[in-house]
Amino acid sequence: MHHATRSIWRVLALSLALLLPLAACKSGGTTSNGTPVTDQDPIATTSNPTQPTPNAPTDKHASKHLSLATFNLLNFHEAGGLVYGKAMYDADTYNRKADWVGSQLKRMDADLVGFQEVWSAKALRDAANRSGKYKGNQVYVPIERENKPVVALATTLDVVEEPTAIVEFPPGMDVSMDDAKVTISTFSRPVVRATVALPDGTHARVYVAHLKSKRPTILPGEDKYDPAVKALGHTRSLLRRASEATALRWLVVQDMKDTQTPVIVIGDLNDGVASVTTRIIAGDEPYYALSMDKKRKVWDVLMYSTHELNTKRNYRDVYYTHIYNQRYETLDHILVSEELSGLSPKSIARFVSLDVWNDHLNGHPPKTQSDHALVVTRFQMNR
Repeated sequence: MHHATRSIWRVLALSLALLLPLAACKSGGTTSNGTPVTDQDPIATTSNPTQPTPNAPTDKHASKHLSLATFNLLNFHEAGGLVYGKAMYDADTYNRKADWVGSQLKRMDADLVGFQEVWSAKALRDAANRSGKYKGNQVYVPIERENKPVVALATTLDVVEEPTAIVEFPPGMDVSMDDAKVTISTFSRPVVRATVALPDGTHARVYVAHLKSKRPTILPGEDKYDPAVKALGHTRSLLRRASEATALRWLVVQDMKDTQTPVIVIGDLNDGVASVTTRIIAGDEPYYALSMDKKRKVWDVLMYSTHELNTKRNYRDVYYTHIYNQRYETLDHILVSEELSGLSPKSIARFVSLDVWNDHLNGHPPKTQSDHALVVTRFQMNR
């Protein structure tokens, strides 16, 4: 009897030894939302950011890393500078704000940061210098506008193409519907576009954006407390934000279509991950029943939210970047093309982590800080 029992256990152990390697393997295909699954999809197979992937380097040297961040500066200006007609900072509050911005930049330690609500290039360069991370010539503010905020970027990566500001929509991006035409043809805050060399030498296109807010657009003479007027104001703001998202989508598609150029969108998009306007920029996943050839064409121009990449590997989703009237929202985003998603055979990197620093939002954040969270995402390059 004892011999029979031992024999049974030997058979079971041998069976497990044979079956476990097979269970570890995955066949190709797609997930339920149409995302491509390679032989071993790092996001689908593990929640451990240090788990090696099939495309990871096989030599003894550690691979290079890439870190990206977005930072809304809450109307950052020089001391005495006018923000919407009022001086927001005196010498003391400016120094406190510049010190805080510098300390956050040092803490984020990102290779590239996209900024919003920049009122002064001089102030931003001063804060960047205080961080010890960026020199003044590593801060790019390609356009300054009188009495209006702009977006900017700072990077320690090699800049291949000098950052430029895009004010006008691409031709043909005016929104029309039946006999009506929405005559919006410019970005409310010009988009900044740059080309940088990633740590592995690959050239990537970067866009920094700040789309129209949800705040209602009230026309002169209208009663802002009238519910009907307020509804119209929200509609006007939504139309502008959607128009800006459409124009930005056109720009990123030109860079992604039929290329292997990594494309990155960083910024305050002023709506949630699953909102219509954010999805306009990112694109929609392919319908699951499409042929593989048609799916590949969709994936080629699809962008991935790093928030969603992070959600796939975590058990809980506690994520907000802005609080207004006790409403917790995610407005600040980092989107990447398939080359940085880790979900495609074309990926040259894999997603590692996403950090959201929002403790300062508790209570009412002072003007010497920010009313938005800081978002930092990290990738590991495959070579």
